[in-house]
Amino acid sequence: MMITDIETYFSKGCGRCARFSTPDCSIKDWQEGLAQLRSICLSADLKETVKWGHPCYMFADRN
Repeated sequence: MMITDIETYFSKGCGRCARFSTPDCSIKDWQEGLAQLRSICLSADLKETVKWGHPCYMFADRN
């Protein structure tokens, strides 16, 4: 089950493996850094979407 909601990714993971929504999910190891990168992307007015179970940031309708 790949996720389709961006908030789910940042709180539970991508859903692409059995570690989804567990303490072993890789998202937990990178949560702080990902939050900082997300903030940078959003402050640059990039559009935030989910593709392939991961955040994707777009400009002018391109990844």
